[in-house]
Amino acid sequence: MQCRRCGFENTPDQRRCFRCGTILVADATVAILPPRMARWKRPLRRLSRAIRLLSGDRFDLYKGSEGPAAPRTRRRTIRLDRYSSWLAEMAIGLIPGLPYLINGQVRQVWPLLLAWLAFVGIGALCYATAVGFVALGLAIAIHAWLIIRRRIWATLKTVPERLVTTILLAVLLFILYLLVRPLVAPDISFVRTRISIPAMQIFEGDVLVVRSPARIPVRGMLVVVRQAAVGFDQTTGQTIRLPGTGLGQVIGLPGELVELHSDRFRVNGVELDTSKYPVPQRLKGLHLSTRLGHGQYFIALNYHSDIIADNPSLTANTCTVEGGRITGNVFMRWWPLWRRGRIGLD
Repeated sequence: MQCRRCGFENTPDQRRCFRCGTILVADATVAILPPRMARWKRPLRRLSRAIRLLSGDRFDLYKGSEGPAAPRTRRRTIRLDRYSSWLAEMAIGLIPGLPYLINGQVRQVWPLLLAWLAFVGIGALCYATAVGFVALGLAIAIHAWLIIRRRIWATLKTVPERLVTTILLAVLLFILYLLVRPLVAPDISFVRTRISIPAMQIFEGDVLVVRSPARIPVRGMLVVVRQAAVGFDQTTGQTIRLPGTGLGQVIGLPGELVELHSDRFRVNGVELDTSKYPVPQRLKGLHLSTRLGHGQYFIALNYHSDIIADNPSLTANTCTVEGGRITGNVFMRWWPLWRRGRIGLD
C-alpha cells in the first residue's frame, strides 16, 4: 500500500507508513492470491494428480481447519481400498521403477533398477540358452520385488499372504515377459540343431536363429520343416507321421536326381563336399536314389524315430519335402556366443 504523503510502498497489512508514520487509507480491497496456472498446464496437473491417486498416494480435495468446531471443513482425502490400491500399484509397476519416479523415490531403488537392467541385458544377449533363462528369471524376481516393496509388502501381515502374492505376481510377470519376444520379433524363432556342418561352423547342440516365412530354398540352406505323413504302416494300418518339426539342410532342388552312397551325397552324378553337405547320423549306412518332382526338395533331416529305423524304405519319403512344408530358414548362429554371426552360403 503506497503512502500518499511520502510515496513509500508499505505492506498491505500495515496501518501506518513505515517511513513517515502517516495513517494509511486503502483505496480498494487488495486480494493476495497466488498466480493462476496457465491453461495449457492444467491438463498436465490433472494427469499428475490422477497418476498419484492410482499409485495409492494421498490426494487432497479440500483443505480447511482441523479443529472440532468445523467438522465440515476438515481436510478430506481419497484413498483407494486395499485391493484396488494393489491393482493400481501393479499396473503402474509393470514399467519397472515408474511408481518411484512419479513419487520422487528413485534414489531408494536405483541399485535394484541397475541390477534389473543388467539381467535383462544378459537375458536378451543369451536368449534361448540356460544362461539367458536364469538371467531373465532374476530380472523377473527383481521386477516383482520393486512392485511389492513400495506399498503392498507392508499391508501383508502373514507369511502365507506374502508368499502367495509374490508367487502370483512373479507368474504374471513371467507370462508378460514371454509375450515381449513375439511382439518385438514376431518372425524370429530359435532352434537347437542336431547336425554338424564344419564349413558353416555349426555343430550339434548349437542354437540357431530361424526366420519365418522362409526364403526360396537354395542348396546348403538350413531350413525348418513341419511334420507330415511319410508313409503307411501295413502292420498297424495307420499313417506314419513324424512328430513336431525338423531342422535339415537342403541337398537337392526340384527336378534333380539325389543319390546317397558310401555316406556321400550325389546330385545329378556330382559328389558333394562332406564338409559342406554332411550326411546326418540317421542316414549313414543307407543307399538311396530319388528323382525330385516339381516343387520338391531333398532335405537331410536327422529325425530320431523308431518307426523310420524299422522302415528304411521310408527314409526317401522322409527327406523328400514339398516346398509348402518349409516354414523357416536359418540365417544366424546364436550360441555359443563366440561363434555368433550370420550364416552365408557360397
